[in-house]
Amino acid sequence: MFRRLRTLVASNAPAQPADAAAAETPGAAGTMDDGLEQALLDYAAAEDALRAFTDHNFGRLCAMCARWTLLAAKTNTEADTAQPVEWRLSSWVTNCCNANHALESMTEDSLAGIVASRQEGKQWWRQVRRAEGGACAALTDQGCALKRGRPELCNRYFCEAVRDYLWMMGGERHGARLAAQLDELQRRWTRLYAAYGDAIAAGRRGEPVDAPRVRCETGRDAYLRFLETFDREIAACARPIAAETVSDRLFKVSGDRGVYEPFFAREVAAIGGSIRRNEREERDDA
Repeated sequence: MFRRLRTLVASNAPAQPADAAAAETPGAAGTMDDGLEQALLDYAAAEDALRAFTDHNFGRLCAMCARWTLLAAKTNTEADTAQPVEWRLSSWVTNCCNANHALESMTEDSLAGIVASRQEGKQWWRQVRRAEGGACAALTDQGCALKRGRPELCNRYFCEAVRDYLWMMGGERHGARLAAQLDELQRRWTRLYAAYGDAIAAGRRGEPVDAPRVRCETGRDAYLRFLETFDREIAACARPIAAETVSDRLFKVSGDRGVYEPFFAREVAAIGGSIRRNEREERDDA
């Protein structure tokens, strides 16, 4: 995990834009100047590091949540029962891909929209528009399909299941500290996204962008170091988790146990009870 973050910081090199048109972000001369380009690269490296951190520590939980959400929706649609499988949580902490619909409200002119268009291609935007009544268009059985350019809310938001997981892993001695670190992560990301958004907007108006200064003002490098510190703190508390704990305590599922207990038993067994991925597993998947 640490090597992965350091590589992202050192390279600052996202993948090439998916199409030539997506690379042309209007500036003073109609194309992107060096300062604006570097600022976008710096932001993308920060987003990549956040994605690596969340995948490493919570990705399995999020993927399980995605598969459970899709299964529960399918079961509820097909089931002829008075007790459908459902969430017991209030709607604002229900699966974030269903509750927030941040993708549909994201514009191509926002910072996340610019990065997403460069990564996926502008044609991609024509495929994500959908009614807010359904699941997010980027939701797959492995979690979010977007590798870069996710909406600001999606990068910032952590559901109550993640927070409960940290409290449970940390216990009486460290639970409050881990939860507070999650709050700090959210605050730092909010500040970083807003500052980079302002810088990119200025560059698109033709104003000069001083990328090193923006990097300093946004606290990007300190944010990356914070992610490494937080990762070590989670690693120190990580331990195996039971299927019943995931379904009842984290996801707070209610309904037909004959449907959801086998699902969570299979899911947790497949990962050996470990939500946090270890270094060897990441190397094997690389």
